[in-house]
Amino acid sequence: MKLRSTCNSQWLCAKKANLTEPRVENSEYLISIGARTAANRSLNDALTIANSDMMRWLVDEYRIEPIAAHLLLGRQAKYDVVALSGVMAVNIPKRVLPKQR
Repeated sequence: MKLRSTCNSQWLCAKKANLTEPRVENSEYLISIGARTAANRSLNDALTIANSDMMRWLVDEYRIEPIAAHLLLGRQAKYDVVALSGVMAVNIPKRVLPKQR
């Protein structure tokens, strides 16, 4: 059996962006990636990093109140283990977000 896959991507680099973690955005999701440091090797640490960055993204870029962003993460977030070595991704569907200001 042969599998074939294609991927179209578009990259945007923002100068002087105040990013703390890698972020990915596609047509359906905002995705924040949390990677553990050399000292912290647990998926729990990576999850905390990804959640913290997603909170900053929602509050700073979408102007969502912190408590509303917290509730949004609790109700709408989808989590993926990217690598067992300590990388997690948190996904928020764009359909539940207000228009970006």
